[in-house]
Amino acid sequence: MKAIVDDYFSKFLKKDISSFKDKVNLVFSRKRDKNEELLLSREDLIKIFRIDDKIIISTINKHYDFFSNMIKKSSVDDIFTTIFFERVANYLNFKDDIEIINIYFCDKKKDTVSKRDEIRKLTISDIDIYIKFRNEVNPTQKVDKDFLIESITRDINNGFTYGLFIDNNLVGATSMQMLPYMQERVEEIGISILPQFRNRGYGTLLLLNTTNAILDRGKIPICRASSDNIASNKMIVKSGYTLYANMLIF
Repeated sequence: MKAIVDDYFSKFLKKDISSFKDKVNLVFSRKRDKNEELLLSREDLIKIFRIDDKIIISTINKHYDFFSNMIKKSSVDDIFTTIFFERVANYLNFKDDIEIINIYFCDKKKDTVSKRDEIRKLTISDIDIYIKFRNEVNPTQKVDKDFLIESITRDINNGFTYGLFIDNNLVGATSMQMLPYMQERVEEIGISILPQFRNRGYGTLLLLNTTNAILDRGKIPICRASSDNIASNKMIVKSGYTLYANMLIF
């Protein structure tokens, strides 16, 4: 199953991951999919990827020389450091916080910790409740309602989305990303819980149920978490996931 994850992120990086033989690798492709980049609201993305004992840097033409000079005689340990990231950020005039993302995948079902009546699969009749819940979780984030309805409808029809109900109110739910490729083989899981209900073990139960549902359909579930979010990383590992790679995007 790891081969499927390799294939998925090969498409993300625009080159077959298994083809990399060096410890440090620089990728330049004229075929970078603009549609994919625009999903993240930036065209000139730099992707720094650490998998096993290798570093992969995916860039575009105008930044190629900069990175080519940066990685000369550099080891894996030299590159995946705060000093290296800060040099890249200064060169790109990148003002956002530098955030390392841990990527996990799961290939084996794990029994849920317990059975709780308040956790169940969402149905089509829950869509309005779900829209209200998403607005409560991210009150400042503007989300296209039609896109959200399309996305949650797909997830519900596939049987992947679970909700946490307390006193008949939806306070937590899982969702899947709509992917630009390999949706038939991979699902990326997101978990949202209202702040006042966090750190109670609900996230683990939601993730376990969703993960098992995806595996039952013959797909590979993937999760991402900021390396700074210790609780989320612990939850993912506790749910049976294996660390696949670390990633930084500028």
